[in-house]
Amino acid sequence: MAVTDRGRTDDGPGHMDLSRADAYGRSFADVYDSWYGEVTDADGTARFVAARCHNGGVLELGVGSGRLAVPLAAHGADVIGIDGSAAMLGQCPGGPAANGLSLVQADMRALPLRGAFGAILIAFNTFFNLADEAEQGRLLVELADQLAPSGVIIIEALDASALLDGPTDSIGARATTGDDLVVTATQLDLAGQTLTGQHLEISDSSVTLRPWRLRWLTPDQLDGLAAKAGLALVERHENWDEAPFTDQSETHISVYGRAAL
Repeated sequence: MAVTDRGRTDDGPGHMDLSRADAYGRSFADVYDSWYGEVTDADGTARFVAARCHNGGVLELGVGSGRLAVPLAAHGADVIGIDGSAAMLGQCPGGPAANGLSLVQADMRALPLRGAFGAILIAFNTFFNLADEAEQGRLLVELADQLAPSGVIIIEALDASALLDGPTDSIGARATTGDDLVVTATQLDLAGQTLTGQHLEISDSSVTLRPWRLRWLTPDQLDGLAAKAGLALVERHENWDEAPFTDQSETHISVYGRAAL
């Protein structure tokens, strides 16, 4: 049976550097849309962001296959999508110029463009792909400088507060639509605020390893980091339908604007 480790690099046998800009794409580009296409409401996301960009351009970090950016562009927004993975960008229907969407391969830790965006979208835990709080803080400072005067930064993330009372190690299994078995093992480091996982996709003829890592923040910690970047929380919801965020919410949509001087 063939074994493929999607997390391996050319840096040596067994080496797995999840801090690389293309790390997530290496693991998931070929299955992302089939596994995660319905993880959040793409049309709801597009409506939410389009209503807040005030006719300004939209920058999406971690645009991936364009799952969110394509419907956002269909709502009339001028969208630039950035992703560190060529493999992920290659999944976008029609290629880099499709549907009025501009795609750029770049590391979000070193953005290659300057702008005054009406909205900057960081969806589905993409912000937590950054390695540590220092990187997360630097990105917020950079993005605050690229906002139009009334622009906003919109972050979708899990509410990591719920992790504090959960197990430090867990394992689970599910079947894919193609009848393959996916076994997922996760390890929680409370001190380092990291969640590291490995998906083992098992078919009749192969096993594919798909590693991932998140460096999480609680909503209060995210607010504090945003404040250091000169940003203030404008609104927070449980989901893209603007359901109220409560102590029982497992996810949050947080919207930040420039703090008043």
